[in-house]
Amino acid sequence: MKRVFAQVLNLSEGHGRIISTAYVLNALFSALALWWVVQRTKLCLDFSCTTLLYHVLLCWAVSGRWPASATWWLVQVVCLGLACVGGEFLCMRTELAAIPVGLGGGRVDL
Repeated sequence: MKRVFAQVLNLSEGHGRIISTAYVLNALFSALALWWVVQRTKLCLDFSCTTLLYHVLLCWAVSGRWPASATWWLVQVVCLGLACVGGEFLCMRTELAAIPVGLGGGRVDL
């Protein structure tokens, strides 16, 4: 019998905590991917939610049942927030970086 993803994600066991840690690390790397691919603060939430939707649909297709565990959904929502806020933070730092203004790199006094 196949083990359902939500059954594996039990935070009271060591194995479930390791998988949850992997989800959190994946969310941090997703924030870096958002920064590299999206490069727009306003689009990070859309891309993060779309990625979560694809993940949920893939888990549903592989396991054959809708993920109904509250723990599974909690971990997914926390990781969605980490990826979205982390990606927005990185994109915002890039967007708000000082843009040099001047000809030939010389100093411009106003």
